[in-house]
Amino acid sequence: MRHDGQGWRYPPILRCLQIASILASFAIARGFAALILREPALPPPALAELLERLGPTFVKAGQLLSSRPDLVGVERAVALGRLRSHVRPEPWRHVRTVVESTLGGPLEDRFREFDRSPLGAGSVSQVHRAVTRSGRLVAVKVLRPHVEKRLVADVRIARLGCSILAGVPKLRLVPWRETMEQFADVLTGQLDLELEAAVSARFRAAFASSDVCIPASVPELSGSRVHTMELVPEFASAVDSQRRDCEPAARVALRTLYKMLFVEGLVHTDLHEGNLILMDDDTIVIVDFGLFTRLDRRTRSLFRQFFLGMAMGDAAACTRVVVATAAKVPDDLIHADLLDEIRRLILRHPTHSVADFEVAAFVTDLFAVQVRFGIRSSPDFATAIMSLISLEGVLKRRAPALAFAAESIDFLLLHRRPRIPAMAHWPRACRAGSRPFAVSSR
Repeated sequence: MRHDGQGWRYPPILRCLQIASILASFAIARGFAALILREPALPPPALAELLERLGPTFVKAGQLLSSRPDLVGVERAVALGRLRSHVRPEPWRHVRTVVESTLGGPLEDRFREFDRSPLGAGSVSQVHRAVTRSGRLVAVKVLRPHVEKRLVADVRIARLGCSILAGVPKLRLVPWRETMEQFADVLTGQLDLELEAAVSARFRAAFASSDVCIPASVPELSGSRVHTMELVPEFASAVDSQRRDCEPAARVALRTLYKMLFVEGLVHTDLHEGNLILMDDDTIVIVDFGLFTRLDRRTRSLFRQFFLGMAMGDAAACTRVVVATAAKVPDDLIHADLLDEIRRLILRHPTHSVADFEVAAFVTDLFAVQVRFGIRSSPDFATAIMSLISLEGVLKRRAPALAFAAESIDFLLLHRRPRIPAMAHWPRACRAGSRPFAVSSR
């Protein structure tokens, strides 16, 4: 291992060997259980256990999948759900050491009470209830010891894998390296809790309202490995709530994400049910701002145009954005054929309700269209899509009848911005007002 300024980390080969060892031992154990005990080879609880043993990157993947019973099945989603806040916690002595080394003194000098058992434990950190010396009830988020080395090693392995994929002829149109760099920035950003506290304050200033609660940070009790914030009393009990009749709160959540994506350009990219709570009073609580991204004005404008076009069935608008954001467009591209293909794509993916629409399926099909036409796609929307997929899983479970298209159209028309000017080489069929190619949203 060597030091890189972020802590000690594995060389990629050692991390690969560790992953291979975990997979091999797990396969042997599960194979024995399947052969001798007649158990399923990979029951859902065993899958969650495997991801936990593999480390923070894999736990994060499990958290995302836990919000998608439509993709992995209800039983697996329930089993993976424990990875949101019930990962095996660190021993108390490690937690105490991190808090005292970060805040620069004995824990008792800063806190009157500090619960040894965490309220929740996730992939890179765990949260403890505490009371400050002044009597303020707080939640203290503590980074896991040595988590950096695994996460940074995983990112380096993923970069290497993307470089290999980028060399495969049939996959060269995929922006593997560029997309990986975006996700690498997002993933490694969660290792700095001082940064998270600053980002949390920005989110609170931009989004907090009577309907949206973002706990205030306590800067004097925060640092690079500790983030202290106010504790919302109802939060812990609401995390495990199974209430489905919460469409008003779901609407608040959806509109808040739209504001992040299309107005502020400051986006929470990890809105699973451990970080986004739909409360019984139809408000929402948002926590854990370690995974976030920023969208510049041009990206927001283009994404807004594409999203509105998709919701309204405007294939011409979507086609313009596909061309405008492409890293490379072939000289012999037949724009009318591309427009017709995107029109059929929109027809295959109705946006009437949350239950009807699948963000991941739509993106996969759109990418297939781009490859078929020789268009090298851009990673501009990658992190925005990640946030949508995460929230979509929550909404499908908690408010499947929510009118996806109507909500997005209302919001986007209210916050409409000037369109990106059409480029001169776009044919007439791809310009605004191309009514023969419009698709009804009914």
